[in-house]
Amino acid sequence: MDLITSQANNLIKKASSLQEKKFRENTGLFLIEGLRNVKDSIGKIDIDCILLSESASKKYVGEFENFYVVKDSVFEKISTTSNSQGVVAIAKQPEHKPHNSQYCLFLDRIRDPGNLGTILRTAVACGFDDVYCFSCVDVYNPKVVRSAMSAITKLNIIDCEEDILYDLDAYGYEILCADMDGDNIFEKNFSDKKACLIIGNEANGVSDYVREKSHVIISLPMQGIESLNAGVCASVMMYQIKYNK
Repeated sequence: MDLITSQANNLIKKASSLQEKKFRENTGLFLIEGLRNVKDSIGKIDIDCILLSESASKKYVGEFENFYVVKDSVFEKISTTSNSQGVVAIAKQPEHKPHNSQYCLFLDRIRDPGNLGTILRTAVACGFDDVYCFSCVDVYNPKVVRSAMSAITKLNIIDCEEDILYDLDAYGYEILCADMDGDNIFEKNFSDKKACLIIGNEANGVSDYVREKSHVIISLPMQGIESLNAGVCASVMMYQIKYNK
């Protein structure tokens, strides 16, 4: 197999461009980086191609059937991590549609890639299969994809407007809003009724509009600290809603 040795190679330029949101939107493609992330995504979404650094191609012999080998120094141009494993895939963004799952999330302007990735991973673990994102960081941002591991291939992630809450109400969801002045979540028992958990912006919480459309306001009790980050808060609440019946 020929070695890609130039940053001017069309495949390298294509992969590099996908670090920017506008190119991801224009092409419908995104980057997946890391051995486990790429392997877990195969068969779940359409993979356009796999790129291995020259070093990785020797280290991971037999892991992939079809791939391109890239000179190590050139591979740095397409990697988004400082300690890359030398494995990158260009993948097609899946067409997500809501499945009317028992549990769903509504994310109100989550801006930190790490928080969004953590939330998505926990959503998979807790069966919150539909995730509605209003004005959030791009789910295909490389930092989100890396933090979420392969979660984005296992969820229905839908960009939406705030008024989707009307539909969720009509679909029979109990709309639970996380807010600091809400009721203690650990003092509540959750039935098997469909539930939508709302998590708000890291700095400003949920908007007044979103809060008004909620049925119940819930919070986490805290001692010695004012708040937890959105990823931690969402994770604790999802487990409580899912398993405390």
